[in-house]
Amino acid sequence: MFSQSPQESQHYTRLYSCKHFRNRVIRLQTLCMDTFHDEEMKKLQNWLLYGMSSSDINGSTLSDSFADSFFVISKDSFQAFTNSQGFKEISNLVTLLTNCNVYTITKSDENDSERQEVIKVSKFYEMVYDKKAIGMPVRKLTINDYVASEQQLIEKWPLIQAYALDIVGEGFFTMKHHFVNLRDELQTMYAEYDSFAIFRIVYDEIDRFNKHYYDNFFAFNKDTPLKRLERTEQDLIEAFYLRSEFSLLTRKASHCSQLADDGLPLTRALIGINTNKDYKELANKDERLYKYNLVDQKDSALHFTFEFTEKNTNIRFARTSFLSNLSQHYMEGIYFTDDEEERKCNPNGKINELNTKILFNAYMTLILTFKNVTDQFMRHQLSVEEAHHTSVAQFSKLFLQRCNEGDIHKLLKNGKNDFELVIKAFNTFGEEVPHTSTERKLINIRIQVKNIMSNADGSNLGSVIYADTFFTIDKDTYINISKHTPNLEFWYTTNKHYENLPQEIKTEKNLQCEKLGSRLNYFQDLHGFIEVKEPFNEFIQDVNLFGKLVFYEQGFIFVDQKLNCFVVTYPEVETVNFYVQDGFWVEFKTRSQVGLPANMICQDKLYLKINKAIFDEKHKYFITLAEQTYPETMKVEKIYAEPEFIKNSQSFKNFELNKKYNKFYSSNFQNFQFMEPIYRELLEFQTIEEFNVIRGKDFINFSSFRKVFKEGQSQIPYGNYGQMLIDKMKQQVTNSQGQPKTNVIIISGIPGSGKGKLAEYLAKQFSNEGLGAVTFKMPTVQESIKFVTPKYIQSMINFKTTIPSSKIILSVLPSYNHLKKIIFELKKSQEYSELFEIKYIITKVHARNFYMSKNRNTFQYLIENCMKGVTQAVIFERSNVNPNELQIMQRSLENANFETNVLPTQGRSFKLDDLGKILLNNHDKLNILYNKYFYGFEKEGKSAYFQEKNVVGGYFQYRYPFKEDLLSKTIMMALNIPINNPNQILQLLPQNEEERQKETENKENILKKQMESMSREEKRKVEREIKKQKKIEADLEPERLLKEEMDLTKRRVNSTDLYIERIRGYVLVEGKEDEQDYELICNFNELSLKPLKNQSNRLKPEELGLLIYGRNLNEGMIKEVMKTCRVQFHKKKNLKTRETITEEEIEKLKDEFVSQMLPDGWFYNGYFYLHYDGRQSFTHPNLEAIIKQYLDEQNGEIGDYNRDLQKQQRNDLKKYENQA
Repeated sequence: MFSQSPQESQHYTRLYSCKHFRNRVIRLQTLCMDTFHDEEMKKLQNWLLYGMSSSDINGSTLSDSFADSFFVISKDSFQAFTNSQGFKEISNLVTLLTNCNVYTITKSDENDSERQEVIKVSKFYEMVYDKKAIGMPVRKLTINDYVASEQQLIEKWPLIQAYALDIVGEGFFTMKHHFVNLRDELQTMYAEYDSFAIFRIVYDEIDRFNKHYYDNFFAFNKDTPLKRLERTEQDLIEAFYLRSEFSLLTRKASHCSQLADDGLPLTRALIGINTNKDYKELANKDERLYKYNLVDQKDSALHFTFEFTEKNTNIRFARTSFLSNLSQHYMEGIYFTDDEEERKCNPNGKINELNTKILFNAYMTLILTFKNVTDQFMRHQLSVEEAHHTSVAQFSKLFLQRCNEGDIHKLLKNGKNDFELVIKAFNTFGEEVPHTSTERKLINIRIQVKNIMSNADGSNLGSVIYADTFFTIDKDTYINISKHTPNLEFWYTTNKHYENLPQEIKTEKNLQCEKLGSRLNYFQDLHGFIEVKEPFNEFIQDVNLFGKLVFYEQGFIFVDQKLNCFVVTYPEVETVNFYVQDGFWVEFKTRSQVGLPANMICQDKLYLKINKAIFDEKHKYFITLAEQTYPETMKVEKIYAEPEFIKNSQSFKNFELNKKYNKFYSSNFQNFQFMEPIYRELLEFQTIEEFNVIRGKDFINFSSFRKVFKEGQSQIPYGNYGQMLIDKMKQQVTNSQGQPKTNVIIISGIPGSGKGKLAEYLAKQFSNEGLGAVTFKMPTVQESIKFVTPKYIQSMINFKTTIPSSKIILSVLPSYNHLKKIIFELKKSQEYSELFEIKYIITKVHARNFYMSKNRNTFQYLIENCMKGVTQAVIFERSNVNPNELQIMQRSLENANFETNVLPTQGRSFKLDDLGKILLNNHDKLNILYNKYFYGFEKEGKSAYFQEKNVVGGYFQYRYPFKEDLLSKTIMMALNIPINNPNQILQLLPQNEEERQKETENKENILKKQMESMSREEKRKVEREIKKQKKIEADLEPERLLKEEMDLTKRRVNSTDLYIERIRGYVLVEGKEDEQDYELICNFNELSLKPLKNQSNRLKPEELGLLIYGRNLNEGMIKEVMKTCRVQFHKKKNLKTRETITEEEIEKLKDEFVSQMLPDGWFYNGYFYLHYDGRQSFTHPNLEAIIKQYLDEQNGEIGDYNRDLQKQQRNDLKKYENQA
């Protein structure tokens, strides 16, 4: 049911807040980001794009995904320039932003470094040229900067320097735009909109704490008892202590205020009597655990307290753990030696067992008191003073009952004065505030009971503590952030803590125990569990085990790494159950618990996960044992099921999830997965609340939201959803009989999404089930371009009169529509409401039509029409698109709607069962809530700040045939570029390119011919000039590329040039005009020309035409551009003049008329022309007359050619234009 990851929701809040930043601090039009050249920019990137807390944003970025990216954030738009890697990240964060425009550079451009820089500069100009005021966070100046102001500092940035070029911005950036340094304002914003309370603490810190918890106790869990005794207090808290120190360093690095002494301990662990120490004392790094046992030779180090605080976030939690396996009468009557002397009881063991029980009772009472009082305090039912009074009274009463005492002074040295309750409140900035303040967000509650006295020997046993951190949502709602920390941990450390265990149990040797007999075999690396007794299972996890199972003749021992030995003799075994479903488990239930550790809190059952080999051997063994030796006392069963305890055990599920840390060992820290739904629900609420706050509107309280949200999560039990949908619609049809209303299913989608085909497919499916559904489309192509409410309603009414018997209409909306606005207007229309009832709204999306251009800018309408609360189902046709790209697209759709409402399909068809599941599980109240409070009309998909979004549709009749093999070289090349002359496209044709190459070759040949008659020195001089010219051209190439790109950019943003985004229509194909008609589809990633196979039913001339989407759609220019995709008429030839006659032509005329057309008195003697009077000439005396005669002949031919060409053009125009 959830749509977004926690990261996405919080990023949405942050990005949207930045868009409305202008309203909060300064009259500012744009917040601009380039994260490469300034530490303040990096801070903004870490906070905004990586979701880091304000205390962690200093320093390097988490990755280089946005290395070649910049962002322009305005109140009316969010614009981004990035590469493929950056797009993968940013596409997951900006789905919900209105007027979001992302330009992703293509892979080919990305691999061309010069081209990449040129595009980057041009796009920067395009995004900022019309912004009067631009704000950036810029670092403070240092003595090494050698500039007078921060304005001069940013002028050093390469992108800003490029902007100052004459061919780009025509002047310094800070002179063209009013620059504002936002460093201080953003610092406030980081804290105000910080993820401090939810994103970082919950989604980042909890998982991190799990890892720290595992690291912290890994060695202690794995150690032998002897090794545990070598640990110091510092060793018990090492991983958390390092984390605490790191938090202090990062706090200082972020220039936070100095930490005040708050009267509470820093991160530490204290053992035994040390737990009474003052809050200022830290954990001991030198004294080892065994030395605490040597004090007074009583072995009285029975527990330790463990406290953690994170100063960046003010998270605090504290727990009490035990250095005993929490057993009474442990191993009573079981001896592991024949020597009577070695069977003697430990002198202090009995006292240690009783003292452990006292400490345990104190701790359990403390936890129970803590939970009761905390709930009342967080719900504002108790003040701090009342909470202290109530908790002291409750603890004293329960503790006395558990210990069977009547006087609290016998258990607490100073009576009720040894009870301490501390409550601290913090605001969003991490500053301490009064408990009653409305700004309080984070609450620390800590209870410590000091000087607990033993009623066995009168010794001071130390303290027990418990602390948690809470996040306040509203008056009645809060979340325990540190709930994941286990309430109880305990370890076996020494046999001296037990009365009946005079020596260690060493199963690796042959034990001398008459109750067990000789050793048979053993199995290592087994996991197991023991179940906590009912009074404690509300706040203590079931205990997980790991160790070795050793079998003896008359019993077995399971040696656990933490708790020591489970010694079970066969006469004490009541039942042995083998479970053989989804693996193998064995369950032992005993009559006595003296051989079991943790018998104070756990039941008399032991569960072990075994393999098939153990099962095959021991199942037969125990059956034989029960039948032959213990027929009356032991029962053995083979059960084809999973143990109920294991199936329902949260501890087991937690253990399995946390095994990601190690193959054999896990972490007792509660895996976040079990708590995640609560936090997701809260994040969803905060996102919508923040959205409404920014827009100046009130939102419902969390309690009301939670109620609706939980109802929306409830799912219909699994069944045949398709049939259930059909049955529901049949019932609706039955209920509407006798009424004028017709049930309507609205199908929406952008152009080319396939919504019409979807409507036909669903109508066919419903009709097959006897529902008689029909499809409605707007009657003309022109009316299908854009939604107009009155026309749509009137067309629906007219259509209804033609199908009076049909009760279900699948209504296809015109392509460009704002779905939320349409629903509002249709429901508001009395005329529509009387005749139609909207049952479902479905949006169709096609992967090939997901982006507007090859630069992966998403259609705004596509996202708006897929929003939660607007559409109930999104059908995503994946088609044959790159799987990585599909993943990004589907993630965007799931960000826009609930994940479960997106139905991916490979083609046009899908199972009705899948659609039924989505539609039937939609919740009307939840949809209404989102529709009302989230994502308003805004600017309805258009932004004045980004040209690609100002797209309109137009229908143009066009009957000229297209030449099929020219489509990719003309029409495809005309997409997404400004066009002011069709010659732009013609210049791209191969023949024109060949002509240019031929012209270049001719020039080179002429030069070579000229060089043949040159001297060596002249040749070298020419070659040097050519080489110099080529070098100059190579040096100027980047400037030429930039000039060309900037020319296109400025024409795109400032001119009225034609801009075509995509084309679709029915057309003719050159050479096949008389055969059939074709459907043409042309967009940035698709070019198809599909035959309609209508030889016997040809379209009328007026039915041929093009549906074009773009800007500045001038019909005359469109036709001229389209006509480039056909065999071109030859160009008219210009009449020749004397000046246009070439030397070659003159030489040819001289040869042809060498002895002709001579004036009187002239003759040619074979060498020169000679006159009777002796005059000589090497040139024909009548050459100009010959040339004039030649000109007359040539111009006559040209005139005939041009007249014939003009006739062909008139016939062509008459054939295609006039008929159209």
